Amino acid sequence: MTSSTSSPTDSPGPELLVDLRDSSWRMSFPAMGTRVDLIVEGGSARQMTEAVCELVARHERLWSRFSAHSDVTRLNTACGQWVDVDPATCALLARVKDLIDVTSGCFNPLIEPVRQLWDPAGALAALVAGAGAATSTESATTPGSDALAEVLPLCSPGMLDVDPAASRARLKGGARIDLGAIAKGASADQARDLCARLGARAALVSIGTSSIAALGRRSDGTPWRVGIRDPRSSESSWLGYVELPDRMSLSTSGDNLGALVDVAPDHAQRFNHVIDPRSGMPARILARSATVICADGMTAEALSTGMLIGGRQAVVLPHTADGDVAASPSSIIVGGEQGVMAGGIRVDARPAQIWHPRQELSESDGGAGVSGQNSSTSPT
Repeated sequence: MTSSTSSPTDSPGPELLVDLRDSSWRMSFPAMGTRVDLIVEGGSARQMTEAVCELVARHERLWSRFSAHSDVTRLNTACGQWVDVDPATCALLARVKDLIDVTSGCFNPLIEPVRQLWDPAGALAALVAGAGAATSTESATTPGSDALAEVLPLCSPGMLDVDPAASRARLKGGARIDLGAIAKGASADQARDLCARLGARAALVSIGTSSIAALGRRSDGTPWRVGIRDPRSSESSWLGYVELPDRMSLSTSGDNLGALVDVAPDHAQRFNHVIDPRSGMPARILARSATVICADGMTAEALSTGMLIGGRQAVVLPHTADGDVAASPSSIIVGGEQGVMAGGIRVDARPAQIWHPRQELSESDGGAGVSGQNSSTSPT
């Protein structure tokens, strides 16, 4: 995903909606700068609530760039020195380097120095106020080529060193990292697995409505459904749904804001909040959103971002020693004139049999249970 980690705000405790053993229950609580939703079949709601809240809070303490003592903050402020980090952080950072390669650099958590030059949030605020685009370097202008040339090398995966044996890492030369998206994918997977260990027969975990992990099937025996909406439309407008199989994870990345302002006199390029790490410029996005389903949330996060920015051709999946594709995720692309395209991103690109357009749904299949910006979960 393209979003950031949590903001440093005080949050109320989780809202426990139902607490009945061996029945369906739902729970929501704020964390990671967004909302965490659980829909669970079986087990003790109170036990799982406490355990999942503790798990997510621990991850936030480790991986939030807004926490003064997190592993991420300590890496970002260590001035190139080695930093002892939690083994979970070390494993996450090792995956980051692999996933940058898999997506041809389109997914890159090391983009933070470039993002600070563009300051998308500041540009949007200035646009709303009628002042035009604003960046952290010069109001109402875009970063100059010299400024981009200076910081773009900091996005190289070579700026991140990871030493798993010593559980330590370092960022060289002023590089900075933001683990927001991949942290949500990892947390959704681990929360789902935790529910399974605590006795859940089935569960759906959603973090920010765009990072979703499934366990088992719904109480009626059908797969979990996740609605996909057009990110440029209203939250109540959705295009259809995908079925999320047991132990699979989903990520949606989207250009929710669209083009904000011109960044070239000939209108050849438009500023949006999605920056291409390869060029340091706003991505030339053809699709409005990309949804990927695969066996783990971290990979899904990277692939959905990579496909949004670089298209399917940007994704280079690893192969086994026999030459087979090691992972075969399915993808849903929501794009302008092309509408919705559903298909695998294997070499043979066989269509995914998981997409159900809105027009196929009956009235009883209607509204989603947990609505969000890019996708929504439905418990019924």
